[in-house]
Amino acid sequence: MYNVKHYIYPGETETRIYSRCYEIGKPARRDAEPKETVENPFTGEECEVINDFEEWERKKERSMAVSRNRAINNIYNLTRCNEWAWFVTITFDPQKVDSKDYSEVTRKLSKWLNNLKTDDAGLKYLFVPERHKSGAFHFHGLLSSSAALQMVYSGHDTKSGDPIYNIGRYKFGWTTATEVHNNEAGTKYIT
Repeated sequence: MYNVKHYIYPGETETRIYSRCYEIGKPARRDAEPKETVENPFTGEECEVINDFEEWERKKERSMAVSRNRAINNIYNLTRCNEWAWFVTITFDPQKVDSKDYSEVTRKLSKWLNNLKTDDAGLKYLFVPERHKSGAFHFHGLLSSSAALQMVYSGHDTKSGDPIYNIGRYKFGWTTATEVHNNEAGTKYIT
């Protein structure tokens, strides 16, 4: 049983202390009153019967929250375990891509990233979607250093004086890229 986890990142260790103890390999369970069950006719397994719509909604909401938190934690850990060279924002030109269609924008981004990986097999990346108020999607991402990106100075600088670049290989819209000076700051923004 444990209630402490150590995460080792490049140059740093993070310790998390949990309020409940967990057994390795077994999730913690609350003792609850027995529920009505029926046999699933397809699998033969016993299934819980939920007669209360509010109870079903509560379980659905909890499931979504647990899933969201698991995704955030996975992104956090992936970004902290790697060294990144670029923080990137990618947007789509509505004349070239239906930027409100999530399936289309993820397909275009995936194809573009696969083409980059063809030129540089060592390229590492992590992208997270974000939706504009207009309903259009854009992506924030972290990239490793790669000549395949063909970075071009945009002629603009950040408020702190760092140059802003564009990715020369991106043809579906617009990009901004700044060098990552603080891996932890990039990690926190992307999560």
